[in-house]
Amino acid sequence: MFGCFADGTLVAVAGVPVQRVLHHARHAWIHDSVVDEAHRSAGYGTALLDFVEDWARERGCEYVALAVRSGNDDALRFYEGAGLDQWSHVIETEL
Repeated sequence: MFGCFADGTLVAVAGVPVQRVLHHARHAWIHDSVVDEAHRSAGYGTALLDFVEDWARERGCEYVALAVRSGNDDALRFYEGAGLDQWSHVIETEL
């Protein structure tokens, strides 16, 4: 879990394990990346993503990946603007 602080206040978090699955070589998977609503569009999400990418690179990861919930167009725009490419869909069922 990584955090980004502003004046001693936690304003952004991301949980990031290193994984390997059939469709991806060694990669960092971002779980629950969140920036406090009052601090959005202030560069904290970009700073956190840059940190995660550097951290993953240092650990031999070939990719950084995550899922964006359908309808979360702001998040999708943010990640695509940061250079991430949409390449799949996540399919699930509630149990």
